[in-house]
Amino acid sequence: MAITDKFSKVGEPGSATYLANPGYSMGGSSINIQTYVGWPTGKVIFDMYTTRLVGNEEKAADNTRTSWQGIHNGSGTITSLQKLSGNDQNYTAGTTTRVIITHSAHWANQLIDGITAHANQDGTLKTTAVQNALNLGTQDLNGWNPIGYTATFLQNNGNKETVVNYAGDLTTILSPGMKVAYTRSVAPPTQCMAFQASSSQYATKASPTGMTFTSAFTLEAWVYLNSYGISGQSQHIISRRNGTDGFNLEIQTSGQVAVYYGGSGATRAITTNESLPLRRWVHLSVVVTNVSTGAATIYINGRSVSTFSAGAATVLTQGGNITLGQYNGGGFFADCYLGEARAWSTARTQAEILANMNNNLTGSESGLVGLWRGENNFNDLTANANHLTATNGATATQNANPFNLIEYGKVTKVGAFSGGVTPVTVFTGTDCNIPNMALTSPLYSTQTAPYGFPAAKDKWTVTVLNGTQTGQSSPAANTWYNLPAFTIQAPTGQWIPSVSSNLYADKASAGPLSARATLSTTSTGESDPALTGGFSINPANSAANQITRSGSTISVQAAQSLYLNVKTLDTSINQILIIGSGSAVMTQISLELAY
Repeated sequence: MAITDKFSKVGEPGSATYLANPGYSMGGSSINIQTYVGWPTGKVIFDMYTTRLVGNEEKAADNTRTSWQGIHNGSGTITSLQKLSGNDQNYTAGTTTRVIITHSAHWANQLIDGITAHANQDGTLKTTAVQNALNLGTQDLNGWNPIGYTATFLQNNGNKETVVNYAGDLTTILSPGMKVAYTRSVAPPTQCMAFQASSSQYATKASPTGMTFTSAFTLEAWVYLNSYGISGQSQHIISRRNGTDGFNLEIQTSGQVAVYYGGSGATRAITTNESLPLRRWVHLSVVVTNVSTGAATIYINGRSVSTFSAGAATVLTQGGNITLGQYNGGGFFADCYLGEARAWSTARTQAEILANMNNNLTGSESGLVGLWRGENNFNDLTANANHLTATNGATATQNANPFNLIEYGKVTKVGAFSGGVTPVTVFTGTDCNIPNMALTSPLYSTQTAPYGFPAAKDKWTVTVLNGTQTGQSSPAANTWYNLPAFTIQAPTGQWIPSVSSNLYADKASAGPLSARATLSTTSTGESDPALTGGFSINPANSAANQITRSGSTISVQAAQSLYLNVKTLDTSINQILIIGSGSAVMTQISLELAY
């Protein structure tokens, strides 16, 4: 027997009435009903829908039912409306719109809705069950409660954190450590392109029109990584590069984003310190503002994460294919989904990226020379018609939903209620994917592990990985020096810091040698001895030592930087440095959220 055969709705019709003038308009805060016999005074839960006749039987018109709660004044006026489920819509006076109180049966109806919408016929859960269940926005749904105030997203103000302004006083509702959930509602990608690295899948076109960049260019794509590559190879997202010539956007095996561009042996390279999460939609952009000098910036979800200001003059040599999902020269296959991949012949500004990343483009936008949305077999929607040919079974027109319907976060700071709003700082553990829009149904939970909330600690960690070798030549004794390549932005909140790295010192002559490294709140000092590590060797003229340290909990009231500093206790030291070589030896600085 199918699961839908076992259940029926309860609590209907109850005490039914009709809307009175002026009806109900989208976003309205109150309604008037014609009769209210049997309706209690105070909190009520009810359904509204427009009716239609099927034969002689009255039925609810398709997609018109919404569920609500509000405060009934006892005289037919219901205020403080809060939508529980369904799509907000106009219920115009003069149409036949029924209002049905559901009393205590509302929870059972929601349960039945949840089961039938999110379970298969055999009773097993659909893959979208968690996201869609939370998206109902119902009260007390496995620990989640409506906040009850509209919120406005503000610009990200630090590493993986943002501020949300609530139009009301939340100082008595939210506190640091509480969990919050926000509905993401963005357009792309509704459809996407699918690439399996194990099957060597990619899509390509020879000699693409309009994609020879001489002054500036921009590459964009929504990316959903299934893995960090196979066979120890990075995966190329967009590529028109062969050897040292051309350009490509790639994801390294560490999850870090990299872009290469140049020609005639003079290749530029920019790599992010942070890694992308697996199995989450993330928006990537690389903007090369000056091909000659190489000036460029990488953005993750519209946030600048890595820059290269300028170098020696060079040219960008381009030729051959434009390829999605593979290095143009062969290999380095992507294991991911791509949505709304774009190429521009202009340098897009951060404001332009933020304004358009959540919107489907038409292909006619100025400067847009390539647009592949995952529709019509990898066709380019611009006038250049750079249609790609799928290879080894790469597929388009893949359904990309659900598109991160829920973004979770932890409250790290609740500001003072002022000017009618409460600023709340939220740490997402990713890249602040809270949608850049008004939020009408945010949820909160005081539970340790509410339904659907990711409990993995690594989600709530800020980490910097760096393989760069950097240090200080001829250091003075007992003087702290900052290594700028190893700085981490600490978001607001309570954090447990840690650092792991290879420290190296070199002395001109044999004899005792001692060196130290520390993670500090100041750029040229030590703030926590627990985060200081080092070594002493006698006799020696050079040595290296792995340091690994964790400190006590630090309280960050406003976003600040933490610095990796080094010093030597000796004189006549040639150099003191952090050693690394690519990904072979990494320095890792991490902050784990203490809540």
